[in-house]
Amino acid sequence: MAIALTTQRPVLEIDTLIDQTNAASLTIYRGEFVLARCTTPTMMMRVVRLIAGLDPATTGHVRFMGEDWSTVRPETAGRLRGHLGLARRRPVWIDYMSLLQNLMLASLHHEQQSREVIADQAAMLCRRMQLPGAPLARPEQVGADELARAAIARAFMGDRRLVVLEAPDRSLLAPVVNLCRDLCRQGGAVLWLTTDRGFFSRPPFHARRVFLSQTSRETVS
Repeated sequence: MAIALTTQRPVLEIDTLIDQTNAASLTIYRGEFVLARCTTPTMMMRVVRLIAGLDPATTGHVRFMGEDWSTVRPETAGRLRGHLGLARRRPVWIDYMSLLQNLMLASLHHEQQSREVIADQAAMLCRRMQLPGAPLARPEQVGADELARAAIARAFMGDRRLVVLEAPDRSLLAPVVNLCRDLCRQGGAVLWLTTDRGFFSRPPFHARRVFLSQTSRETVS
């Protein structure tokens, strides 16, 4: 794993209240793999929305790639989100599109690649998530396990500078960790969120650990 240098511009900077009892103070640099514990699932969802600029920071700031979400122009916000991959616990799919089309959608909007190149990346990421390839079925025609694997693949599509994982299922651990490590080696960063104390205390992979709370604002291991 690459070692973050203090002279680098951070990929992500958070210093804000999450709610009345929890705060987040965290800086992530290129090449970093960070495991962060939130106290509740609600807090975890709020952190994800703050990182994506979907919820405003009530205090302090949230910066992605050096840009503060509170002051960035809408067209810049859209460009920034093209470099941010999110794997939610309850992913949202466009029902009338196939899973392959869902995976390709953001890259078709943000990237200057051909459809063939983007489709090839989607198929490759699905295979790495132990699927036979990019599924052509619509989301409603696919089982929960296949949807979970496709959601992880979608988070890594395109030119990602940061991928945020919202408590991935442990049955997917091996392929997800391999994707995370590869992204970090390529200069991206990963933030893996969890609410599980045991998992956070003894993670089955090497990562910098951060406990997001009001009393322990950036605990690093």
